[in-house]
Order: sequence, then structure tokens, then C-alpha cells
Amino acid sequence: MNSLARTLQKSFKNITRPAVAKDELALGGYEVVRVFEQRTDRRTVVVTAVSAKRMEGNKVMFRVATFREHMGKDGLLRRSPWLGQREVVHKLELEQEAMGFIVAETARMRKSSLTFSA
Repeated sequence: MNSLARTLQKSFKNITRPAVAKDELALGGYEVVRVFEQRTDRRTVVVTAVSAKRMEGNKVMFRVATFREHMGKDGLLRRSPWLGQREVVHKLELEQEAMGFIVAETARMRKSSLTFSA
């Protein structure tokens, strides 16, 4: 390890982080609202998750994440953002489904906020 790496490592130890739950840091206020899955083999599933965060007023921000879940040989479930050749085939299809969900939700939210007067 060179001297620059040692200096950086020491400086990172001195950083104080706010007392917030780990989940809050990971999600940043976003909540998972829908999950799309496609199995690629006995132990592997490609997952596309849609998360939403309610902003001020009636505005909602969405984000989409695609990742690979597989069962390790030790029996633990592992997640990875890296997709193999078998998994990448399903990515486009799952993300199109997710975008369709976002469009439908956005239309539904706008429709419910419309008021009609006679």
C-alpha cells in the first residue's frame, strides 16, 4: 500500500456519519413499490425493482434498479449488479415492464388529481 492510500485510509476512519438507520441511507427515502423477476436457472433470478419517493405536493420520483440474485453454495442469497450472458437477455424485457408500470402509475396519479365541475 503506498503512502497516499494509507493517508486516505486514515482520513476515512475519522469521518463521523449521522445517526441514521442503514436502510434509510441505502434507500434515500425511496420505497420499493414493485418488483419484476425472471428466473434464468435453478439458482439465479434477474430482478428489476421500482422504487418511489414522494416529493412535495403530489409529485413522485421513480427509480429503477436491475440486479442479479443467486443462491450461493453456502446457502446464502447474494445480490450483484453484474449480469452474465444468460441474465442480460432478460434485462431489457424487465425494464420495459418497469417503465410500463411507472407510466401507468403516473397516469393514475394525474387522473385522480383532476377535478370535474358541471
